[in-house]
Amino acid sequence: PTAEEVVTQLLATDITSFRELPLRLFQIGPKFRDELRPRLGLLRGREFLMKDMYSFDKTEEDALKTYEEVVMAYRRIFDRLGLPYVVVEADSGSIGGDLSHEVHILSDVGEDLLLMCDG
Repeated sequence: PTAEEVVTQLLATDITSFRELPLRLFQIGPKFRDELRPRLGLLRGREFLMKDMYSFDKTEEDALKTYEEVVMAYRRIFDRLGLPYVVVEADSGSIGGDLSHEVHILSDVGEDLLLMCDG
């Protein structure tokens, strides 16, 4: 099972009332990529620390509010660090869902190509 499935199964027996929500759980641990060659840049190494957050909300509206709060928290972090960045829509992949974003640090190094306009 995926980490999301394990966390959901654990909480299915622990959360007994909607009054216990919202709940945000964080998991920080090593992640490994088995790629033929690591890509350029620090963040595409074979091993790195990954931070995941799992949120459990009463309603879909509350979940969207949580998502926006988390996106704004990351924006504040990058702003405080003075890093030039853009937030772009992303593919949710096998996890599913219809809302996913990535933060790209603007740099001349790396393999991603971003097309941007002022519109």
